[in-house]
Amino acid sequence: MKRAIKDILFNAIARLPEQQREVFILREINGCSTKEVAEILGCSTELVKWRLHKARSSLRKILQGNNQYKNTGTYTLSGFGIE
Repeated sequence: MKRAIKDILFNAIARLPEQQREVFILREINGCSTKEVAEILGCSTELVKWRLHKARSSLRKILQGNNQYKNTGTYTLSGFGIE
């Protein structure tokens, strides 16, 4: 079941616009701080926060439209994977 959730989640992340995807992966999956993400991407922390907000909002919309995701229950995404 975790493998299926992981596949659904990473397919949804892949559908994000590139800038949102970069910020989301660095911050939420790799565990970088907002400041570190800003330094890596060469932009302001405010822009990182905005892109992360947009990425999360976009992911919610993508996942809400996915019937497989709706039927999976509740899981948490951490730097160690899906728990």
